This record gives sequence, structure tokens and C-alpha cells, in this order.
Amino acid sequence: MRNLLILLIFISAYSCKNHKQHLPKKTLKINQHDTVINLSKTRKLLFTGYKEILKEDSLYTKRLLLNADNHTIAEYTETFSTGWFSLSPNKKYIILDRIDLGYVYMSETDSILHDKYSCMLIKLNDGDIIDYIVSICGGDSLWNKKNQIIDTSYGDNRIIFDPKK
Repeated sequence: MRNLLILLIFISAYSCKNHKQHLPKKTLKINQHDTVINLSKTRKLLFTGYKEILKEDSLYTKRLLLNADNHTIAEYTETFSTGWFSLSPNKKYIILDRIDLGYVYMSETDSILHDKYSCMLIKLNDGDIIDYIVSICGGDSLWNKKNQIIDTSYGDNRIIFDPKK
């Protein structure tokens, strides 16, 4: 019975491993108007879908994290982006801006476009979003040598992200 159980576990693990290898790889064609940034030897960041939102503002509609062969690791399309980012010193984490846009209707004929600006903290090896944070966007937050994000906006150098925790 024990040998049968071990055999079933081995067969299950082997079939899962093979299934993952047979998944289709999506190779992305990069257009001349897209912006590609090499983050490391194995990771690239692609800003695409650049379009005019208002007469004075244009924003990206899609951000993709790619491997060295331009295969998509993760896609971020739920919000807009200016193209701002900040890479950790060890090149394992990235901060991407995100802009949520929406109209507030005062009446049937009167509306105002509002935006909410925040950032996503992303792990580069798998593209997972670690957190959505407002305080790490822009110049008031800095990476230190320990790859921690320090918020300097209040003068107390608060650690708001520590990769060891």
C-alpha cells in the first residue's frame, strides 16, 4: 500500500511538471512606439498602448513584465501609467505607478475627470504585486542599500517595505 501511494505521488508530480512545460508561450511583438526598459539580464519592462487621454495628457494603458525572450511574465492593464518606475538596487523589486481615472457626474451634462495616483510594488522574479501603496510614489521614497523602501516625506525615514520580512 505504501509503495502504491509513493508511486501515485511520483506519477502525479511528473505529470504536473510535464503539463507546465507544454503550456503555450506567448511571445510579444514589440512595436516601434512602445517603450522597452531592460531591468536586468532576464527581465524587461514594456510600456505600451500610449494614447491621449486629455488634450494635454497621454498615458500608457498597458505595462508588461517580460523575460529575456520577450515572453510575458505578468501584465498590468487595470489602470493607466505615466511610465514612471523605480528599480531596487538588487534588481529584484520594482515600483510602478498606477493611475485610476473616472468621471464624477455632477448632472447629466456636467462631469469632471478625477484621478487617483498610487504605485504597485512588484516582485520581478514572478511578477506578483506585493502591495499597492500611495506613499512610495515619487521623490519622497528611496531605496536604501538593504533594498528597503524608506519614506522620507515626514523626516523620520520610516521603513515601509523590507524584503526580509
